Amino acid sequence: MNKKTISIAVALASISPDLLYAEQTKDNATKLEQTVVTGTHAKEAHDIKIEPSSTSKLNVSLEDLPRSVDIISNDEFTERGSLNLQDTLNYTSGVFAGPFGIDTRLDSSQIRGIKPQQFEDGFIAFEGFYNAPRVEIFTYENIEVVKGPSSTLYGQGALGGIINANSKLPKEDAQGEFGVQIGENSRVQTMFDSTGAINEDGSLLYRFVALNRDADTEVEYVQDDALVLMPSLTWKPSEDTQLTILAKHQKHDTGSTLQFIPSLDATPGFYAPAPPFPAPTLPALTELDIDTNTFVGEPDFDKYETESNSVSAMFEHNLNDMLTLATNTRYWKSESTYQYTQAIGYSFAPPYLPALVPTLPPLTAPGDVYRLHYASEKELEIFANNLALKANGNWLGLEHNAQIGLDYVKADTVDDRARDPVLEALYQSITMNPNAVLPGAFLADSKINLLDPQYSGATTIPTTKEYRDSSNEQIGLYLGDIMRAGNVIASVNVRYDRVKQSFDRVGIYGAADSTSYSDTLEDVNTDFALMYQFENGISPYYSYAESFTPNDADQNGNLVDPNEGSQHEIGVKFLSSDSNTLVTAAIFQIDEDNRVTDTDPANFKVIDASYEGAELSVQHQIEDIHIQSSYTYLDTEQKQTGASKLKVPSVADEMANTWISYIPSGGALNGFRAGIGARYIGNTVSDTNIYETAGYTLYDAMLGYRFADVDLQLNVSNLTDKEYVVGVSDQDLGASSFKGPERYASLTAKYLF
Repeated sequence: MNKKTISIAVALASISPDLLYAEQTKDNATKLEQTVVTGTHAKEAHDIKIEPSSTSKLNVSLEDLPRSVDIISNDEFTERGSLNLQDTLNYTSGVFAGPFGIDTRLDSSQIRGIKPQQFEDGFIAFEGFYNAPRVEIFTYENIEVVKGPSSTLYGQGALGGIINANSKLPKEDAQGEFGVQIGENSRVQTMFDSTGAINEDGSLLYRFVALNRDADTEVEYVQDDALVLMPSLTWKPSEDTQLTILAKHQKHDTGSTLQFIPSLDATPGFYAPAPPFPAPTLPALTELDIDTNTFVGEPDFDKYETESNSVSAMFEHNLNDMLTLATNTRYWKSESTYQYTQAIGYSFAPPYLPALVPTLPPLTAPGDVYRLHYASEKELEIFANNLALKANGNWLGLEHNAQIGLDYVKADTVDDRARDPVLEALYQSITMNPNAVLPGAFLADSKINLLDPQYSGATTIPTTKEYRDSSNEQIGLYLGDIMRAGNVIASVNVRYDRVKQSFDRVGIYGAADSTSYSDTLEDVNTDFALMYQFENGISPYYSYAESFTPNDADQNGNLVDPNEGSQHEIGVKFLSSDSNTLVTAAIFQIDEDNRVTDTDPANFKVIDASYEGAELSVQHQIEDIHIQSSYTYLDTEQKQTGASKLKVPSVADEMANTWISYIPSGGALNGFRAGIGARYIGNTVSDTNIYETAGYTLYDAMLGYRFADVDLQLNVSNLTDKEYVVGVSDQDLGASSFKGPERYASLTAKYLF
């Protein structure tokens, strides 16, 4: 690790126990519970969440887990006004939420500089891109963020970590809410959630969650409509047996708010082929200011329509006082139609497009750009099952929390894309690769001006198509045990995975243009950790973990070796006896093998990378005030033979945030609540490290009031309406910048019953 990382580690390690602990006796069963209003729906102050959900694969309380994990409750992300999954992560240490700016298609984030794998109720949530609806956070009880490699628990877990969202499931106590949320961009969202017992003995429980949204976005002509219906039923024939059936129907009608606005420079193309391609002749571009609401597509063409249906069965049976058998199964199917338009970067288009496609009009005015269209229809089908035998008890002089399990996942994707022979001939000339293809992409003989967009009408999709059928089938066997001897906790996990990948592509040119491959990968991953829990609540630990994630094939159909890596982490946790204070600090080093930087034939690279960093997170309750604060430092490197050091792109080198909420427990302000937050995101670099974005600070605020069974809350994000660029990409079609969301205000009214 470098000197800066070491200095931060020393600072974290030097936190005095006397500042965190004052002659307290450890009693982790004690939880903070403060009621601020009387009645059936009293609001509680923040409990520090250390217990995983019933659907989680985390088998113990977080204080006994020697690794970095955060649990974000529904109360927390609702209080902060989160609109989507990436918003819920804004105040989590080690996490960069929304590294590509505003995007209605999916939730983007990084954990310790690496894209995480997303799970739901312990099941893999997505396979591939742009083939399923974006998740709705109103349907979740909490969000678990597991930092670092997680393959021993979740199979194809990403190297940086995983995000596991746990669904709202039936509860014994009757409760419910009906809410309406109105916000900027004509947002109107209605929400309903009701749960309780069906019969007198409480052996049958129900829950019904529903959401409907009609909304525009800050980008013109892009809407964000959604419908979710999620019923569930739990049957408890005895104290030892429980079965839950969960169904979800979800439909989204939106588009692409990510417009790939070109970075305004006159740099020659990054591909830089030799003449006869002419040098670019560009208008003065560097002073142009493009509004975030600029839409570069076609209103009657661009859309992202998705629909999914799933059903899950979650069964658990206590065989005896020590053994529990659990099995969870899910079937999920989704369909999508994705059509979008993007601008082609200045640094790419002018030297090449007019020379090879004479029918294209020239770029003559500041703000002129060429456009590229994309059209694809996809189907995704996933079947997943997890079978586990859990053992809790004392044997061989140790306390054990062990589990052995077998899980299976099969994901099939069918993709029907447009193809454009003219564009591909152009692309092959530019990349000097006769086999290069651009599935889904096609040229429109038009340009648009970013300063004064004028739309030409509906876009005709080429009749030529490419059909892709891919399948990933994974089976994993895992064994883990968390053992305790007095104040010492040891964790050991091992997992074997077998993954079969297959891919078939039939293109427009027949057999000569088709690609097929099939391969089977096998891998064994381990992790182990050691923790010592002092009586004063301080628990230092060390952990080592490995990961394994299969890569796809490149554009030429060659299967890429799987992405693999390992992490060393040294940390310390402190939990006060009254659970009013939680401090976690860690330093880590991650080594990554076979990182695919770009699948484009002209730039295709598989390299190694490293990530070194430190994290500090503090939560503290001072009477009616709750404070949550964190700091993250990251130093990354792409390891390329014979090249100068490059940082990993789109990774913030520093992040810091603080959220403070005030919830009076009585008196004249009983029922009132307020919150204020600040988020700092440091510098990021582009793919080639040519561009660097400046750091920025954003502010969020909340005001709420509850009286009787009515709750009102006002949220504002990006309070000062700061304009900022989140990141820049300079691969493929020239340099594009990703702008951050504007100020957003919403008012939510709920009736609690």
